[in-house]
Amino acid sequence: MDGQPPSFMEGTFIWDRRGYRLATMPSEDLTSDRSLASADAWIVLASVLEHAKLGDRSAVGRLAGVLVPESPPMLIRGAVALLADAGTDVDWSALRSLLTGRSDYLRLEACWAIRSAGHLSLVPDMLRAWSVAERQVDRESIGFGMSSLLEAEPGAVASPEEYSRERYMELVSDAFVRLRDSIGGDAAQVWRGRAYDVPQLAEKMWEMCFDKEVDLEDLRVSFLLLRHRFEAATGWDCTEFYDNRRIDPNAIASVIGSFLEGLDENQYRPGVRYSFGHPIV
Repeated sequence: MDGQPPSFMEGTFIWDRRGYRLATMPSEDLTSDRSLASADAWIVLASVLEHAKLGDRSAVGRLAGVLVPESPPMLIRGAVALLADAGTDVDWSALRSLLTGRSDYLRLEACWAIRSAGHLSLVPDMLRAWSVAERQVDRESIGFGMSSLLEAEPGAVASPEEYSRERYMELVSDAFVRLRDSIGGDAAQVWRGRAYDVPQLAEKMWEMCFDKEVDLEDLRVSFLLLRHRFEAATGWDCTEFYDNRRIDPNAIASVIGSFLEGLDENQYRPGVRYSFGHPIV
């Protein structure tokens, strides 16, 4: 398997570059069944992406087959991102397998994909991943990911090193139950201790562009995740957010401003999953 993506995917799945956008028009029809059945895993990945953009997520589960340590890193990153952002609970079985599998690398990739997508129902699986992680840096990374879902601001969940293993697992479980009960179940998407709300995220992103107290490098790093979340939910083209991998607050404000101006008040409901503008029910 070629370790590099085809030229039309240059920068795709990189969040300070193309994100969920292709670099150029491919020579073949990625929305065809032939592309989905290709022997080239890169073509299958690109085809699943283009199908999902059209609201057809039926092929997302095909990506589970590339989730092995031998696969190219960017292929894995794209596959876990699409599984988390556009998959169903059945598709997530592949992510759950990675969380408690033998590969530290794949475990972290799965955790970051789940964190970006924000599925509350997968937090217990993330906690199990934390419990089997052997390296402290991995446990800290997973803890930070769970915190971004369960806590309004980084707190106890973001600081696993400060507690015994048993106490920390209790703290995370308690935070999970509180949030689940407060929003009426664990099927919702969440972000910072509340049901994920696309318009609220967009407004926050817009405000951040004008915050003179925020360092540009800090803003660049923050927007890697925020751009991922916004683009995965809405399907909006966010390639202008970064210019030569440098963040462009004016371009972001323009894109987000256009989104908010044209937004129907009933278009996005809090806690409901959306994939490229299509509700997942």
